[in-house]
Amino acid sequence: MWRRAAVVLCAAAAMTGQGHPAGASAGTPSAALVYVADLHADTVSVVDPAAGRVVDAVPVGSGPDSVAAAPDGSRVYVTDSAADTVSVIDARSRKVIATVPVGDEPSRVTVSPDSEHVYVANVASDTGAGRRG
Repeated sequence: MWRRAAVVLCAAAAMTGQGHPAGASAGTPSAALVYVADLHADTVSVVDPAAGRVVDAVPVGSGPDSVAAAPDGSRVYVTDSAADTVSVIDARSRKVIATVPVGDEPSRVTVSPDSEHVYVANVASDTGAGRRG
């Protein structure tokens, strides 16, 4: 248990109100889920903080590093640092719906407040990449 807690505290994470647990409604704190990049497992863990447990694991590209949720809660973006891609997860289905090539070794991702643009910082190429949501 302590190891999992350390991973959650040290990993990049993002929250969204999508993918409600049974009995939860949109807009309530219990409806929020946390998405955690699992670097060495090539997955993103979906954590229900109210229940204190992992409720799903989404396979993504190699070396997931950074996670950002769209403010509208529809998508979760994950940098796949070893694959030079960003995985796009549909928050409702918890499935990857797109894999977008970006520069060398993407390390950070963020989403614009209107959920229309995604920005990626690439460590090895000293560039960034932007894409419409």
